[in-house]
Amino acid sequence: MFARFIPIIISLTTFIAWEFLILKPQSFFYSLAVVAAACVLVLHFNSYQIFDKNFLLLIIPVVCLEIFTTLYFIFLNNIYLQHGIAVLAATGLFYYYTYLYYFLRRITSYKPLTLESASSYSSVVSYLFFSTIIFGLMIFLNMRSWYLALIVIIVTFFSAYQFFWINKIEQRLCFFASIVVSVVMVEFFWSITFFSVTHFISGLSLAIIYYIILNLTLLYLLERLDKKVLQTYLSIGLSCVAIILLSAKWL
Repeated sequence: MFARFIPIIISLTTFIAWEFLILKPQSFFYSLAVVAAACVLVLHFNSYQIFDKNFLLLIIPVVCLEIFTTLYFIFLNNIYLQHGIAVLAATGLFYYYTYLYYFLRRITSYKPLTLESASSYSSVVSYLFFSTIIFGLMIFLNMRSWYLALIVIIVTFFSAYQFFWINKIEQRLCFFASIVVSVVMVEFFWSITFFSVTHFISGLSLAIIYYIILNLTLLYLLERLDKKVLQTYLSIGLSCVAIILLSAKWL
């Protein structure tokens, strides 16, 4: 019975921690600790079996969303936008954990492909926050690009692997495809560092590129990639990146 209330407990606790962080930024580490503690409750769905690969892959998107959203607030100064993101992210957490509950505990009530869709959205949003954080660290803390490049490779690999895995791609292909996506993304990351734009613009550009590459790779692995689809993704995605960079305020 307790498991049924875990989605609302985690999302509400995390939301309160975020609101406390927004109102008192100096409480960052306390808020981060509360968010991390709330994440632990999801282990109840799997009877607290921590080293279950499939379960860990299922919770990667939502845990990343919680952690990266918390870190993202450090670089976001608009308090109204902070509150809005907190509400939307907490709502997303609630729905993801609810889908996970149905999948693990009440499979008869689970709607097919809901976790796949929720995982995809969570992954992209998390990567957007992550990208902004990475460029923020480079701009404000003057961290070396190659240190951050290593972090980009690691986060991209696990994020991509989880995405391919949940979309039923064979394990060996998941591994190699994730390596390829990681290498390509770190190249784009390195390229964007030469643009004198804000960390928000850089992060958004990298996230759009990540979305394009990830989905094109998935379609290729599923043998559904054709010329028309490729042109659509590249034309729309790259046009968005170009418009963002050209209309942005350069530093």
